Amino acid sequence: MSLPETTPEDRRLHYEDLEKCLNPGFLYHQVNVGGARLVLRNPTRSDIFLVQARSKFSDDIDWKRWCVATCTWMVNGYILLDEANAAALVYDVLKHLPEKSFNPIFWALLSLRNRVTRALRGLEAYCFEGYSRQRWHSLNGANLSSETITGVPGTSRLGLNLGQQLWVIYNVIEDERLRDERQWVLLRSTMSPHLAKKSWDQLISADKSTENRRRDDRQRERDLFYYRSIGALAWDEDFTDLQGPARFKRKSVKDLQSEFYSWVAGEKDEHDLIVEDYKRKIREAHQRAHQRREERRKKVQELFGDSSGVTTRVRMLGYTAEQLANILKDQSGKRRNVAQVHDQGREEYLYDRYLKEDPSAGALAVVDGTLQMAEEAPGALQDQVANRRLAPDILKQWE
Repeated sequence: MSLPETTPEDRRLHYEDLEKCLNPGFLYHQVNVGGARLVLRNPTRSDIFLVQARSKFSDDIDWKRWCVATCTWMVNGYILLDEANAAALVYDVLKHLPEKSFNPIFWALLSLRNRVTRALRGLEAYCFEGYSRQRWHSLNGANLSSETITGVPGTSRLGLNLGQQLWVIYNVIEDERLRDERQWVLLRSTMSPHLAKKSWDQLISADKSTENRRRDDRQRERDLFYYRSIGALAWDEDFTDLQGPARFKRKSVKDLQSEFYSWVAGEKDEHDLIVEDYKRKIREAHQRAHQRREERRKKVQELFGDSSGVTTRVRMLGYTAEQLANILKDQSGKRRNVAQVHDQGREEYLYDRYLKEDPSAGALAVVDGTLQMAEEAPGALQDQVANRRLAPDILKQWE
């Protein structure tokens, strides 16, 4: 089975945490401590540096309290990002909490750190997205952590986190690459009158090949991120590592021709066997339901006897051709007072159409390893027409 290429809309949902790491620059989680509502953010490298300086001679539980205090950026709605020494005030409160009550708060902080780690796995794929480049152009050189960009007071004091730094570096390099590419296109156009046609064609072909390879590699990276995010692949697996019927690759025309050939020849792969087994289960369930209906019909017939009359809630009447013509007249685009009687339900109709019989290849057949039209039975139709004769007395009927 081959999965289609993913679209930017498919992948956008899985970038949610990553986009928050870029703007405003952190993830957050709310906790309640003795009636006070604390909002924690994920720790950064600068936070770890401060915690190490503050808790160098402290025990483990004290180090955890400093971590939580440093990463608390809001208390009861008050923003503390602008306060450089606010962590010391929060620490004075947290040190009075018993260890049993404090541990869940620290675990919440660790969960934020793990979310950031998972989010950064998609940074490379995100850099290749169109909306990533649109966001970069919208900055127009502004600082990514500036309050005018994030809309959150105090974010400039945090600086750029690792994800923001890598994202900025990529976009700066990408801008330089596009600028060099434009310069190369201008130079190539200037050189075109002085090059032989063969050399020019080789130059254009090489550029197209490079561009196609870059586009395919980026699409592959985006697809890998999507399938890893939904759990179809582990984060250390590639498309080639997946075994079984679901191989993630795009199908070429030759692949489709090969599958069509295998279908006509009756060759079934693992995917075909799975589908066939699924259809078999549906047919068996349909057959069991049909048997149950027949058994109920027989029991009803035994209880009430065989009646030649028809019992129904709808009174059925016979109409002449003239009466039917009057009933079926179109009245303002609608047929009124006409009940439609169906000989089978929708489920029966779908079953008869799609599952009752397997699709046939028709006149196609595999002969000597190639697809050919099967030869029609020799003279079957011609023989039937040739053997037709008029009855001896047919002319007398017209006299």
